[in-house]
Amino acid sequence: MKKVQRSSHDPFMIHPLHSARMNSRRSSFLHRSRLTMGLAALFVLSGGFNTGYVSTDGVAAAAAGGGGSSHATAGTYVVQVAGSFNGTGQASVGSGKVHITATVTDTDGHSGTLKADLTINANHFKGAGTITTNNGSVDMVIEGRADSADQKKNNAGRPNEVQIGPRILASFKTSDDRAGRIFGRPNNGQQPN
Repeated sequence: MKKVQRSSHDPFMIHPLHSARMNSRRSSFLHRSRLTMGLAALFVLSGGFNTGYVSTDGVAAAAAGGGGSSHATAGTYVVQVAGSFNGTGQASVGSGKVHITATVTDTDGHSGTLKADLTINANHFKGAGTITTNNGSVDMVIEGRADSADQKKNNAGRPNEVQIGPRILASFKTSDDRAGRIFGRPNNGQQPN
């Protein structure tokens, strides 16, 4: 049998260099896909584009069962802390204030308490707090939002495929450059209205 010699520009011939480039592109694509999916999930959890700066009357309206994701739902939340500090705790929303308290442990194993008392404007809050461990105390800046449940129907009157209950989302950074996130949900298991 005669061996067929293919030219280097033959489209059916895969040169080792081309193969390495394709693998590199595939890896880059998969990395971007995972990153995009993660950002999309965070986008959905944070309420999307609906930032909804409204008056603080929105807190009272949401507590009465009204409002969309642009209002904070008053009540008590169970919170999870992750990042440079990990732990669980409780947050309360009401009367224009957000109070967050959690028992945390840092990456070196020092345990302590995270505390923040913040003013809420519409559903957004930002301010100062402290983390006190058995290794000392450190100040932090915390910023986040408290949202009511997603509505069961969208603006077109169709059921929303994804519904998320009331939630608190926040990020914090300490004065010694450690950071973390806080996520909370109502402690009564409240679901979308």
